[in-house]
Formats: sequence, C-alpha cells, structure tokens
Amino acid sequence: MRLPLFAMHMVLNTVMGLGLGMYKHCKQTGKPGAGRWLALGLLLPVLWHTLYDSATVKTPLILAPDDPMVQSVGLVYAGVMALASLVLQFTVLWQFKKNTERSCSLSIES
Repeated sequence: MRLPLFAMHMVLNTVMGLGLGMYKHCKQTGKPGAGRWLALGLLLPVLWHTLYDSATVKTPLILAPDDPMVQSVGLVYAGVMALASLVLQFTVLWQFKKNTERSCSLSIES
C-alpha cells in the first residue's frame, strides 16, 4: 500500500513550501490572501497526512479481531484514502510542473 505513494512526503513538503512562500510574497508585496496561503501551507499537509495515517497505519478498524464488519469498513476506508492520496499526489505534481516557471519568478526578499 505504501509503494505507490512514495512521493507523498515530497508532495506535502512542496505544498507547505508553496503556501509559506506565497504567504511571504503576499506580505511583502501587499497582495491580499496572505492568511489563506499561510493556512494552506500549514494545515493542508498536516490534515492530509493525518487522514492517510489514520486510515492505513495500525488502525483499530482494520485490526478489530472480533468483528468482520468493522474490518470491512476499515479496509474500505484505507482503500479510499490510499486511492485519494494517490490521485492527489499526481494532481499536485502535475500542477507544480505546469506552474513552475510562474512560481519561480516570484520574488521574496530576505
């Protein structure tokens, strides 16, 4: 289950870096939306990783030894989260590839 998501940490780091970089850029240039970028950069990667881990890492839903129905729900939840993370991972990578030039042209002063 982990192999297809090999780039997830890189993707989450990239989302966080974009959010924090855009926050600083908006603050320095006076553009609106700095708070939104800060929230995106800090909350989205943490929330995404937490939801993924809650579904796939030793979750009581999957490990419930006495209830096959609970195990089934846990396995479906894990499958949905793994598939969603896989799709989101490639979507984010594709979007960053398309917008690399624009993102790199933004200035941030030290």
